[in-house]
Amino acid sequence: MEQQHTDRKARFLAAKAAREKAEKEKGGYGGSYTPTDFEYVVLNPDKCSVLRLVGETIEQRTKKSDPLLVERSLIKADDNSYITMIWHPDNNWPFRQLIRKLAKYKYEDKTKIYEHKGCPLLERYLTNGKENPNIYETGWAPKKYVLMNTIDRMDSWCVDNKHTKMLAWDMNETDGRKFYTNGITYGLYKEIFDVKCTTIGSHFEEVDFVIRRFSKNTRPTEDMYYQIMHDEEKRAIQNWSDKDKVDYFSFINKEEYLSDAELAYERYDLESIPFVSQPTPIGIIMNKLGKFIKEVDKKYDMGLWESFVEWKEVETAEWNKTKAEATESSSTPVTKKVESSKQEVEESNEEELPTQVEKKAPVPTKVAKTKTKKQEFTEEELETFAGIAKLSDEQKSHISKVDIDDGTIEFVGLEADAECGTCGLDMPSEWDICPYCGTDFS
Repeated sequence: MEQQHTDRKARFLAAKAAREKAEKEKGGYGGSYTPTDFEYVVLNPDKCSVLRLVGETIEQRTKKSDPLLVERSLIKADDNSYITMIWHPDNNWPFRQLIRKLAKYKYEDKTKIYEHKGCPLLERYLTNGKENPNIYETGWAPKKYVLMNTIDRMDSWCVDNKHTKMLAWDMNETDGRKFYTNGITYGLYKEIFDVKCTTIGSHFEEVDFVIRRFSKNTRPTEDMYYQIMHDEEKRAIQNWSDKDKVDYFSFINKEEYLSDAELAYERYDLESIPFVSQPTPIGIIMNKLGKFIKEVDKKYDMGLWESFVEWKEVETAEWNKTKAEATESSSTPVTKKVESSKQEVEESNEEELPTQVEKKAPVPTKVAKTKTKKQEFTEEELETFAGIAKLSDEQKSHISKVDIDDGTIEFVGLEADAECGTCGLDMPSEWDICPYCGTDFS
């Protein structure tokens, strides 16, 4: 078993060195929907979770299943709708460049002094357009989360399904629908690795943690949001076991290394998940924030609009290529059926089946076969798909289903046979308004 692993201490030190190097070298600037097929470990307030985090650190990641840092913001757009923006990690991303220059600042007596202080455009960025923002308002500045695969020790799901779970910071339920905040806060991630792992000298994949997240009313101190414990902190764990009447010790696996069976668990691909880790297409940003971008670009003579256009052209080309490859891949088993025996075809189809995350590849529009009951659009649906509100009643009658979880709209009576030139999603060719982003082509 141990031959399958590097030395425990050496692995931890290598991960720690990578973290410290990234801290020195980092530079530049600096609410969500989720696919329904994830199984979650939720850090519910005022309860303990017993779990094993798996994968390498975000600085050492080599696999798509390794922990991934994502940045997201809820932004009030030009038309007063809201857009959940997933920031592209590239520092040369045009929107990052724009914000870096607009929000340039220096410190004086530990206070940020903005170069463009008093500018209405800067104020919009800092306050998200609110007239009386509170002192904790972060505006458009992105919040950082770390997506992670996790083995839940408190039930048998991972064992039974031979699969990890997705870690979630929180879950809210509205009208019977569950909305997850994917990942954990970057602050908690740093607390786990930089503080707890450093103290015990172990990589987080080599120790079970008991994590308790506090609600606002139960925090031991004003700035204590969670408590992280491992099996040697017996008194702290026992206190919570007594309080909750749950034997948390019984769930802890004291083995340092993952078993062969656990190493073989299927893990979620954490990259390119719509509305979770996939960067928001620049075309949607140009559509929703185009007025703001052009005003900033013109006022400060940045000359960045052309960069947005060029970035969009590259993204559109990549999107079309991905769709073409997905179409070709999906048609491959059919070709084999003509050339192969029935047994060979069944084996081929089995090999071609995508994983739970992979099946979210961009084939964003579905066509319903039969008409369903007229859809009543919720506020979340209208905020996610700005174009729906702009459609006529007759056009709306052709929408049979809106799914904000995987970013799709299903149509009835019409084929989604045209591609929106702004967001790249498929829409009925008869329409002059994109139901996704709201672009008017009339």
